[in-house]
Amino acid sequence: MGGRRSGNANRDPTLALVADTADNRPYYHEVTQIRIEKLGNLMSTKELSERPSKVILAVRMLYLVVAIGIIRTAMTVIRHADVRSPHFLIETKALVYVASLFLIYQIGKGKNWARWYLVAILAIAIPLTILPNFESYSHNPVHMLLGFLQLALYIVALVFLFHGSSSHWFGAGKIPK
Repeated sequence: MGGRRSGNANRDPTLALVADTADNRPYYHEVTQIRIEKLGNLMSTKELSERPSKVILAVRMLYLVVAIGIIRTAMTVIRHADVRSPHFLIETKALVYVASLFLIYQIGKGKNWARWYLVAILAIAIPLTILPNFESYSHNPVHMLLGFLQLALYIVALVFLFHGSSSHWFGAGKIPK
């Protein structure tokens, strides 16, 4: 039964309205593949509903980035506790970490906008991270090494999030189960 798929195939991943080429009577047919018009690629419904392994790994790396950030904040607070009050630093960093955890959670759910927010944050964070890390080498090399590890994990996670399979998954949007 050679049939033509209608434009509704992109909306419902399990059924598509097709017209039989012989008499053009419409009927529903189970669809095992959906054409993603934006990407021009065929992906199965199962592939679209499952998170790619690169996304899973990137999300874990981003959670590790936040954990390293908390450790670095604690190191800074301990080092400067006798000189100045750490309350402002702790409150500011707590707000940043909560926002980061929210973005990571949204990335895990497949929200493409969260992925782009991380790119913007990286563009802002690179100059704010690299120069202070070099300056901290003389008095706290562990803090510096953790900072570079944090930056490296962040960059690798973003590369994974923009990998081909990840981009297809984010570009597909929500697929009902």
